[in-house]
Amino acid sequence: DVKDARAAARELDELAKEYPGGYEHVYIEGKGVNHGFPPGGNPGKIIDWLTRHRRNPYPPRVVWEPSARSRRLFYWLRLASPSGTGSRDRRITAVIAKNRVEIRGNALRGLSILLAEKMFDPKKPLVVDVNGRRKFEGVLSPDPRALLECVMENIDPEQVFLYRVDL
Repeated sequence: DVKDARAAARELDELAKEYPGGYEHVYIEGKGVNHGFPPGGNPGKIIDWLTRHRRNPYPPRVVWEPSARSRRLFYWLRLASPSGTGSRDRRITAVIAKNRVEIRGNALRGLSILLAEKMFDPKKPLVVDVNGRRKFEGVLSPDPRALLECVMENIDPEQVFLYRVDL
C-alpha cells in the first residue's frame, strides 16, 4: 500500500509551492517495487542525483510542524516539550537574515532559537520578532546550554550552536 507515500509526496509538492526553493524531491512509483529501485530505475542516476544535493546545516528558513513524537531540536529551533500531533495549525516558520529572525506560529511555548556564528554577526545586536511583535533585541554572549543541547540532542558535527535566545 502506497497511500502514505503518495500523501507525503502531495504534501511535499504543496510545501514546494508555498516555499519556493525548498522541498526538492522526486517521487516515482512502480508496481511491486516496495522500497526498491523503480522499474527501469538506474541506481547510478539516483545516486548521482543524491550526491549533487547537499544539506545546509544552517538553513535560512525552517518550517516545522512539531508533535509529541518530534525531537526537541529541529535545525536551529528547539522546543522544550513538543506536544500534540504535527499539523499545519501547529506549524512554526522561522527565517533568519543577517541579524534578524522572524518567527510565525501558534505552538511557541518553550521555543528557543539556537545560533552559530555562520548564521549571524555576534558582535551586532540580534532582533527577534514573533508573530510581528518584537520579543528580543540585543547582543548575545555564548551560552553553554546551546552547545550542550546540540551535542546531547543532535550529535551532528556539522551543526554546532554557541548562542541561544529563549522566547
